[in-house]
Amino acid sequence: GVTYVSDTGAGAYVSATGVWTIGTINSTGVATIDIVATVDTGTSGNTITNTVTGVTLDQTDNNTTPDDPSEDIVVNNAVDLV
Repeated sequence: GVTYVSDTGAGAYVSATGVWTIGTINSTGVATIDIVATVDTGTSGNTITNTVTGVTLDQTDNNTTPDDPSEDIVVNNAVDLV
């Protein structure tokens, strides 16, 4: 439902596979990636769900806050032209 345009942030992202490799993060560190994409034609009225899968960790995640591995994009035809 979307087409990759670009990305910025930590690590390396391969748009063809959707794999984001970030390497080592310090115990208090954060890694962020921003991916820009365009919504494909014909998706109006649909919900597109972006889901994180296949996370590989070499250490235990001690954060007790539950992870949120998916986010929804609701596509509509709202236009506000002035």
